[in-house]
Amino acid sequence: MSEVKAAHEPDDGQIDLEFNEEAQEVEIDPPSETEEAPPQAAQVEVEDEHEKYSQSVQKRINQLTKRAKEAEREREEALRYAQTIQNENNTVKQRLQNLDQNYLNEYGSRVVSEQTRAKEELRTAIETGDVDRQMAAQERIAQLSIAADKHAQAKAQREAQAAQQEAYAQPQPQEQQAIRSRALCSSTRSKSRGLGIKE
Repeated sequence: MSEVKAAHEPDDGQIDLEFNEEAQEVEIDPPSETEEAPPQAAQVEVEDEHEKYSQSVQKRINQLTKRAKEAEREREEALRYAQTIQNENNTVKQRLQNLDQNYLNEYGSRVVSEQTRAKEELRTAIETGDVDRQMAAQERIAQLSIAADKHAQAKAQREAQAAQQEAYAQPQPQEQQAIRSRALCSSTRSKSRGLGIKE
């Protein structure tokens, strides 16, 4: 019975393994950096390419923005300059018109006063009976009549010029519409040409 007891010995949970072969050392190579580098290097290269491309695109955008802002600034500067010149031109024209008007008024009043004086001289010469003074007064009256006619012509010419300038400064509504239509047509043509569309 002692043999039976030996067959039922308590189990300690371990299995005895017997190895008849000699142990061999196996070396496991660590993963080489060259094998892993290409995927990482390729990814880095792609990222670098994207970054370079993004930088070049951003640089072009910045250049175009700068050009557009500069063109806008130049346009505004040109517009301001043109408005300044136009204001100066209008001021000079107004001064010239005022001077012309003042000159014409002064000339007309001088002619009228000299005519009055010449008529007084003629009346005095007739009353005294001085023929020489009468003839001189009549010549003076004739000269002043010619001067009065010149004044009337200059005044009429000045009024005609003022009316013409006023009409020129304010184009008729039909003319404005025609100008807009021509500008729209030429703009459309240039856009069509830019798109390769034949008229």
